[in-house]
Amino acid sequence: MNDDGTYGTSKAFANQLGDINNPYSTIQQADAYNRKYRAIANVFAEVPIYKDLKFRANYGFDGTIGRSYSFNIEDRIQTRETTSSTLTQAEAENYSHLLDLVLTYDKVISKSHITFTGGYSSQSFRGSYFSAGRVGYDDTSKDQRTLRKGNAFLTADGSYDDPSGLESVFARGFYDYDGRFLATLTFRADGSSKFADGNRWGYFPAFSLGWRVSNEKFMKDISWISNLKITGGWGELGNQNIRGFQYASSIVVGNTYGTNGYTFGGFGVNGSAVTITANPDITWERAAMTNVSLEAGFLNNKLSTTITYFDKNTNKMLVPALLIGTAGRVTAPDINIGDMNNRGIEAEVNYQSGDSFKYSFGFNGSFIKNEVTKLYGVSAFIPSTVYGRSSQEISRTYEGQSIASFYGWKTAGLYQTQADVDNDPYLKNDSRKGSIKPGDVRFVDINGDGMIDGGDRTYLGNPNPKATLGFQTSLSYKGFDLSANLTGVFGVSLYNADRMQGMDPTYSFNLYAETLNRWTGPGTSNSIPRMSLDRANENYRTSDLFVENGNYVSLKNLTIGYTLPDFIVKKATFSSLRLYVTGQNLFMITNYSGYTPELGYTNGNRQRGVDVAQYPSVRSFTFGLTLKI
Repeated sequence: MNDDGTYGTSKAFANQLGDINNPYSTIQQADAYNRKYRAIANVFAEVPIYKDLKFRANYGFDGTIGRSYSFNIEDRIQTRETTSSTLTQAEAENYSHLLDLVLTYDKVISKSHITFTGGYSSQSFRGSYFSAGRVGYDDTSKDQRTLRKGNAFLTADGSYDDPSGLESVFARGFYDYDGRFLATLTFRADGSSKFADGNRWGYFPAFSLGWRVSNEKFMKDISWISNLKITGGWGELGNQNIRGFQYASSIVVGNTYGTNGYTFGGFGVNGSAVTITANPDITWERAAMTNVSLEAGFLNNKLSTTITYFDKNTNKMLVPALLIGTAGRVTAPDINIGDMNNRGIEAEVNYQSGDSFKYSFGFNGSFIKNEVTKLYGVSAFIPSTVYGRSSQEISRTYEGQSIASFYGWKTAGLYQTQADVDNDPYLKNDSRKGSIKPGDVRFVDINGDGMIDGGDRTYLGNPNPKATLGFQTSLSYKGFDLSANLTGVFGVSLYNADRMQGMDPTYSFNLYAETLNRWTGPGTSNSIPRMSLDRANENYRTSDLFVENGNYVSLKNLTIGYTLPDFIVKKATFSSLRLYVTGQNLFMITNYSGYTPELGYTNGNRQRGVDVAQYPSVRSFTFGLTLKI
């Protein structure tokens, strides 16, 4: 704040500091809300038809209404001016309905146990959206901030989200002979409104076989083995999680033709334009998985373990089409060209014991290798850029590598002297050689042509972890109890795009404090480039300078509780009373330099592990009691 009560501003220094408003001004003048109301309902009825036959009907409803309000007061002092007060209000509604009708037959005949389930399922989704805005408020008092008080029209927009539906018919048969031999056969047919009539239905079979070895006669004398079971199976599932109606072209009607508009004689003309082209052949993505499992229990199942090997092949993978040969701003539809393989091992080990002092420990791990095996053609790929640098590719999905692999230039430190630049074989034929200075990044000439260009880009890292591990424990003694849950991710690379942009002096924003350790002369740094507005060498292009180890271990949950003794609670006519405190996201061990290594994915699952300054998980503490009357 200034002495006169006005808000401070950096508007006069926008070229040096960027178009950033005073955050205190933004907070104090903010008048907005975003509210959501949700209703979930579920009702079912189960009717016995015959001794071994029953019918169950289930209906579920999920409805959400969202309302938003935003009033921006006129502010010509800040760098990002608001030239006139505006009000925008919006409302969105989304509804889904689910109906399941299931018939189950369950029969035991001698040593045989037979179960058959057949049914029908129907899901529907629909939503609507509307927004309106007015501009120009002579009186900005709180009670005057309504749409009718605005002087002029600002916006009015409304639409329906893509309505969609899914119908399914399914059957499942299970057979158990003498608790030793197990077999399951499943078949389902799914019909999605997101595909045209000829491609609407997908058919997905599955089966599994099992042998409980521990129930065989030759295992009866081995008392320390409580359970031993081997299972194997194969099955297919479908995926239809895409934008709807891509089998038909989308035409927008407006007062001008196309997005930018065409005029004749100085006037806009009424017309229509195709904005999304059609793919009439689009259909289900299919995933076929084979798995083999070993399940074992020892010492009356105090110690138990499960190990599963799986091999999952995704075919007809739904991916965005490459750029199409049309003029204008036409969006290409998704297409079914792409195969991907995921294979690995999942393992789990648990141990529990104790009488007055009870304790249990559990370990689990998942080890997965991901590879895109087919995509368009040998040299085809799907690029993904990053927020703030829409023209800078960071992730690339292409054959032979994991999905969303980092793709860019490798580096070999910084040039320390002019002689390093002059004698660098990587720059032998590079026309930029005279513009490169000591303190610039030394990029590696991968293809050996004596110049640094797009042909030198290569694989930089995998954002998909090689291993995900977990540890759970619980302890209890004389009313006290403790439980904890730790997770760890290993063998993963992350791309710190926030650091890349936060160290780039050509962007007019506040820089990372790390730039204080930049190169200022020979030997001062071999990783943080010199400070310069010259972009001849593009020091902050996508490179391994910003690829980091993303391994971490995190304590996700810790709960400590105490249950009062019976002789105390009975005096208060309670059945039991437990007091507890829970902490979530208590600590994390990692060498990653960003806010958090838990980054997730964006851009339709084709950009993973790219840090654009995501907020870390919130650390929270909960105090509570559980009372039973």
